[in-house]
Amino acid sequence: MFFEKTTIEDIYETYCFDKKLRNLLVGVLESTEIEFRTHISYHIAHKYGALGHLDSNNFIKVSFHEKYISVIKSEINKNREDLFIKHHRTKYNGQVPVWVVMEITTFGTLSMLFNNLKIEDKKAIGLIPSWPKNL
Repeated sequence: MFFEKTTIEDIYETYCFDKKLRNLLVGVLESTEIEFRTHISYHIAHKYGALGHLDSNNFIKVSFHEKYISVIKSEINKNREDLFIKHHRTKYNGQVPVWVVMEITTFGTLSMLFNNLKIEDKKAIGLIPSWPKNL
């Protein structure tokens, strides 16, 4: 939809602004995503063990966890030629620890995992405030 009196220069300026903003955000978003992955995998590994992400008892909803397992199996299969995946598939009978899975998951899969964590785990990771919401 175009607004009346919109010029090609207006469109180009909007495009340039969008491009500059995107370039500014990419670095921040990338480091934030890496930090997010790190905190989640560290917490799960220390609290539940290297394979704690595979146990549905460590999560809120079993159905969401089953979907997560299906997605990571697919992602492991897609990345089966990567050296670190080959290593775990051969040396550890295909058991891939949470910190390795974090290297190949999409942000969507990471979000799926995080959303299904128990509240106390989200709080421990530091992404949910521990104070009451009514304050």
